[in-house]
Amino acid sequence: MDLSQSLALGPCRSLLLSPGVAPQDFKMFFKQFLAFFGIHQMALCLFRFIAALGRTEVVGNTLGTFTLLMCGVALSYEDFGN
Repeated sequence: MDLSQSLALGPCRSLLLSPGVAPQDFKMFFKQFLAFFGIHQMALCLFRFIAALGRTEVVGNTLGTFTLLMCGVALSYEDFGN
C-alpha cells in the first residue's frame, strides 16, 4: 500500500488491516455495511411509525406485536427444495 492509498483510506485503514477483513474484500465490506445501515434505518423508521400511531405503552406494544406477527416471513412447503 503506497502513500496515496494510505492517505485516501484515512480512518478506514485500521478496518482494512484488522483481522477478518482483507484489503481485497473492501468492496464486499462496504456493500455489507451499506446493507446493515439500510436495514437499521428501516427498523428505526418502523419503530418511530409504531410509536407515533400508538401513543400509549399498551397500544404501542399491541401494534408492535401485531406488526411482528403480520410482517413475518411465511414459507410454504413448495419454497423448500427436495
